[in-house]
Amino acid sequence: MSQQTKSSKRKQVNNTMKKLAVSMVLLLLAFGGGMWAYYEYLRPFRVAMIGFSDSEFANWENALRETPYSLHRYDDSGIDTAPLPNYNLVFIRGQGLNLSNEQVARIQKATARGTHFYVRTATNALSEQQTSVPPEHRERIAEYLKHGGEENLLGLAHYAAHHLGGREVAVPEVVPKPQFGFFHLGSEVFATQAEFEEYLAQSAPHAPQDQPKVVLFGSFMDPQDQLNRAPVDAIIRSLEAGGAKVYPIFGREEAFALIRQVQPDLLLTFPHGRLSYGDEGVKFLSELNCPIVSALPLLGSRETWLADERGMEGGFMGQSITAPELDGIIEPLVVSSMEANERGLTVRTPMEDQIAARVRLALNWMKLRKKSNAQKRVVIVYYKSPGNSALSAGGLEVVPALWNTLKQLEREGYDLGGALPETPDELFALIQTRGKTLGQWALGSFEKFLNEAEPELVPAQRYAEWFQKTLSPKRQQETIARWGKLPGDRMVTSVDGQPHLVISRIQLGNVVIMPQPTVGGGDANEDEISSIHGTDQAVPHFYLGAYLWARYGFQADAIMHFGTHGSLEFTYGKSNSLSRDCWPQILMGDIPHIYPYVINNVGEALVAKRRSNAVIVSHLTPPFMEAGLYGDLSLLHDKIHDWEQVEDPLLREETLRSVTQLVNELNLAEDLGLPSDALADRMLTEKELTAVHNYIHQLKDQSVTDGLHVIGRQLSATQIQQTTTAMLGEQGVDQLLAILGRAASADASEYRQEVAAQFVQDVLSGELHKEKLFTPEELAALQPPPEAARPKPQHSPDGKSGATQTKPAANKPPAEQLKAEPEATLPADATTNATGPAKWQTAAQFKSLVLRDAELQRQLLNLIQQVQENAENLKQSPEVELAAILHALDAQYIAPSSGGDPLGNPAAVPTGKNLYSINAEQTPTPEAWRVGMKLTDQLLETHRARHEGQFPRQVAISLWGSEFIRGKGTAIAQILYLMGMRPVWNSRGVVYDIEVIPDDELARPRVDVLVQTSGQFRDAAASRIALIDKAVQIVSKLEEGEFPNFVRRGTEETERTLKAQGASPKDAREFATARIFGSAANSSYGTQIMGLVERGDSWEDPQEVASQYIKNMSGVYRDGGRWGTVLPGLLEAQMQGVDAVVHPRSSNTWGPLSLDHVYEFMGGITLAVRETTGNDPDGYFSDLRQPGRAKVTTSVAAIREEARTSLWNPKFIQSMQREGPSAAASFTETVRNMYGWNVMQPSAISQDMWNETYQVYVEDKHDLNMRDYFEEKNPYALQDLTAVMLETARKGYWEADSQQLEQLAKLHTELVAEFGAACSYETCGNGKFHEFLQQQLPSPSDPNNVQALGDYQLALSAALQPSQTAPDVQGIEMNEVEQELAKVEENTESNPIEVVWLSLALVFACVAGGLWKKAS
Repeated sequence: MSQQTKSSKRKQVNNTMKKLAVSMVLLLLAFGGGMWAYYEYLRPFRVAMIGFSDSEFANWENALRETPYSLHRYDDSGIDTAPLPNYNLVFIRGQGLNLSNEQVARIQKATARGTHFYVRTATNALSEQQTSVPPEHRERIAEYLKHGGEENLLGLAHYAAHHLGGREVAVPEVVPKPQFGFFHLGSEVFATQAEFEEYLAQSAPHAPQDQPKVVLFGSFMDPQDQLNRAPVDAIIRSLEAGGAKVYPIFGREEAFALIRQVQPDLLLTFPHGRLSYGDEGVKFLSELNCPIVSALPLLGSRETWLADERGMEGGFMGQSITAPELDGIIEPLVVSSMEANERGLTVRTPMEDQIAARVRLALNWMKLRKKSNAQKRVVIVYYKSPGNSALSAGGLEVVPALWNTLKQLEREGYDLGGALPETPDELFALIQTRGKTLGQWALGSFEKFLNEAEPELVPAQRYAEWFQKTLSPKRQQETIARWGKLPGDRMVTSVDGQPHLVISRIQLGNVVIMPQPTVGGGDANEDEISSIHGTDQAVPHFYLGAYLWARYGFQADAIMHFGTHGSLEFTYGKSNSLSRDCWPQILMGDIPHIYPYVINNVGEALVAKRRSNAVIVSHLTPPFMEAGLYGDLSLLHDKIHDWEQVEDPLLREETLRSVTQLVNELNLAEDLGLPSDALADRMLTEKELTAVHNYIHQLKDQSVTDGLHVIGRQLSATQIQQTTTAMLGEQGVDQLLAILGRAASADASEYRQEVAAQFVQDVLSGELHKEKLFTPEELAALQPPPEAARPKPQHSPDGKSGATQTKPAANKPPAEQLKAEPEATLPADATTNATGPAKWQTAAQFKSLVLRDAELQRQLLNLIQQVQENAENLKQSPEVELAAILHALDAQYIAPSSGGDPLGNPAAVPTGKNLYSINAEQTPTPEAWRVGMKLTDQLLETHRARHEGQFPRQVAISLWGSEFIRGKGTAIAQILYLMGMRPVWNSRGVVYDIEVIPDDELARPRVDVLVQTSGQFRDAAASRIALIDKAVQIVSKLEEGEFPNFVRRGTEETERTLKAQGASPKDAREFATARIFGSAANSSYGTQIMGLVERGDSWEDPQEVASQYIKNMSGVYRDGGRWGTVLPGLLEAQMQGVDAVVHPRSSNTWGPLSLDHVYEFMGGITLAVRETTGNDPDGYFSDLRQPGRAKVTTSVAAIREEARTSLWNPKFIQSMQREGPSAAASFTETVRNMYGWNVMQPSAISQDMWNETYQVYVEDKHDLNMRDYFEEKNPYALQDLTAVMLETARKGYWEADSQQLEQLAKLHTELVAEFGAACSYETCGNGKFHEFLQQQLPSPSDPNNVQALGDYQLALSAALQPSQTAPDVQGIEMNEVEQELAKVEENTESNPIEVVWLSLALVFACVAGGLWKKAS
């Protein structure tokens, strides 16, 4: 073939190939274009829904079933797993959604490829920002969604397909649907009340005119949502069956106007978040002035809820319970669950038993509202320890407060049967005779009580009827298994051979006052005072019987628990959202519950609100005063000033010697953390002297309580002035000194409190009034800028972490890092070099001291206003409290408020409010994070100074509910920061994640933690437990760098230990990261070791107490599957590295000695660590009592400080001597707690503390007539105090000399002989104590001693031994009860013959009546 031919063929082939290539390219382009056209315009418009419920998806599915559109559904994980770019439009449910960086990247990648996103109900900025639908279309889509219904969902789909997908479809207009109005059981809605009233009149023409009116409203009230309407309809029917007139209202802001028109007697809401912005909801509810109660939907099934002891938790709890409490919404009762319907869709489903309970309680509130005061039947329950003890409540002198309340009830027309005692003392005498609780050991006292007290005797058969009516079969079986046949074997007697339950109560007409029975059964390891922080068991028959009698026997309209606090709310059951099988619900049932509660104990108030449906009525703490100095402390202060002023070297040296001698005599070295023998052979250094001087001022300026509070008793002018001065706080005083040009004065500590006191006094007297200090022109010039001119707060960005919260440089000295925040600031040109106290007599003289700076002068005006408002609020509170109690009994609205003592939170007064919490999801707050970092830095610095520069390997920290709330999560911040972790907030302040602090930034070891949670914290902040647990797991996996990772080391060591103990590798690995422990099996609210500790004859070795603590507190808390789970040996393994124990402290009303739970928790973990590891860890308090002055103190220093400012302080003692028996009992309680500390940590209580206590209370060191005082006010308190001191000596904790023991023994026996036995466990139940006591008495050869001992033994015998054999009380079997009930039913059946005769008689009467009418 020729070359030319070959070339020609090649060209042909090439041309053919080119044509083929071009054809292929064109074909591919056509195919690609076709595919593009298909995907863009021809393929069905594709919609995805992520995170929506069954019912929401079902509505969409129904709407789109006749369209070509494709609808797919994913759960929350769809953001991570769904093929997002395959969809034209993706709806994401944004409620509670916190997107990760990876999720945001995935959404943005799909957006770039053409997918449109629409985030509904976003709760933070980051989620909201992911909406990529163009702004011009968002509003239209929102309109379709707003009006809802299938036609609008279909319209939305067409609109989106056309505008976002390019589909050629007709787009229908939005079909308007009513956005507010009334509705009923059908589909009809009514725009006005008049239309609705007309409808009701036609539906129920014979309904009474005076029906109580109930409004139903809330987030889930949507008449169009037919799939989820069933719970609302069930409530409507149930309320109407109970005689109420029901107004179901839907709408948002518009609903308020409709509710105002109705003027209801009660509001029932389905809450989700707050009613409105700010306090608008509170103002609205205050105007309506009726109760607003809650009906909660669950997000899960009934089965899941019943099995979960937490109830609700996390964000849903915050929106359903916590946030509504800010509006004063009460009674968080569950009414619906999510269950599958006949179509297999999970929808809201009525829980019939829960709805019945919800409705009964609502109807009873309205019954209370309608009844006249004279008809209302009220039970008031007080708390009283067994025997002759005083009544008890936190911060309250109970008897006069109770008497004032009863007197006010009488004035308001309540029927008290004309039997109210004339005085509080007479009321107390009546209670001591007829209103006691009795220890199980006091058989003689019980016999006397039966004979003299006229108790309520409930036949066993009647109790059994109530028992069956109230308890489920499961709870009936548990109760009988634990406490025996009905009515049990305690607080029972026999009448005519029949068993009866004995109820201690005093009936005053329609009002009953009664003691709360003890919830424990008196076992050796229980606290007979009532195990007041819960048990994991059924309550005893006598406890249950008392409440059932109040409800069914007395038929109470309301029950009031009087003062902080009782035991009912701590009985076994869920943390919140209770079921009918939870003991608080069993006990309280459907009776309105009112609870006067001290303002500073918010954590336990929440338990009462959420677990026993209590309406809290807050009351004041005791007023406050400056502790001052006394005795040798005052002398020491003067000597230090002498030393500072003297110039002669020899005299100066001798003065220092005298100062050193006084410091030794007072044992102040212990307070200051010096070795006890540090000053044995030398004098104080100047540095030590400065520390002593500062400490003396700290003691002098310390705020302590001035007596106790009495509801209805006005504070004196002096108390108001002193408390108002204390409410200024250190920051306020700093500000005042800055205003007066003394901010930098070196000697300010000498006079700062005096200046503050004079300032407050002159403000309250009117001398320092703003019109006296400034001219009208000056006041006008000092007005703050108008609201519009102020800078607007900016939304915080999402993902803000602790790294942005001004963390000081790692190499900065910790002392500098812990400066107070914020300090009072001065303008640059202000003069601050004035020295000496600021003195003035008149307003003009005061003004001459004020710096000429507008900002400081504005601060002065603010201070004056604060003083005036605080004083007025304090003045009003006692009467407001009484009025609020009456308002609650009238079923009126009790407005909400925050809590805390007035010094820490002045906004908590005036009182008489319903306390609320903080949102746990927002903790730690940014401010709490910064404070927590500073406290941690100071803790580590202090510990290292005491341990040769060594960091603690592990720190144990307690988490308490009230401390958590007041500190806004500061302790959580400390826990995270110790491990080298920090929180991450979203734009709404929610801490939704945590992150690692890099090693180079942390610049220290990662310290391990061991967390013990109280029941209150566990209930309030379950999500924070999960957050801490997550942090531990993250840090346990971090490799060590320059600094040790003690968390990882602890985890690895625990895993090895568990394997060695026989745990499976899986369990060992899983539980090795567990660090949060609390009540085993979620069974109680405390450690339940106080009863064991205080019954000294029930144990010999502290190891027994430690073992009980470990047994009770070994429950692991981390998530729903590990909630109180116990793995034997785990807690002991996890405490091996504990070198320090930290406890939060933020209240000015208690200290480590005055509050028993401190030794219970802080002492309990300390004892357990010491007995388990042999290491006695250091104790520290994170002290947040003064705003802006957070600091760390050692436990020893805190204990001794409280002893010096309160227990031994004559000024404090005299303030308590003005009060009654409760105040006297508080001295005994403090001494009992000192004994408790001795058991838990002997090194915390030195011998000098017992000796000083002996000198003050027995030898009357301050000449306060202590014995006369106790004998007049409460001799039983002194009996118990002397018994505790003797028991401390018997146990070997106090090395008392023979003279001290003899004097104590004599005093104790004389008191028992003269006044009878107190019959607490110390005086009556402790056999070893009785033996020890008799050994300490002087020689029996003295006839006076013989007589005293004989009288003592007679009095004790009278309390312990009955005069005759008690009758044998036989319990009844439940089958006997059922037979008796059957007999009753049989006897009430109608006789057929009688029915015939009655019918004939009725016919005859009718005929006769008709004939008579016709004739007339």
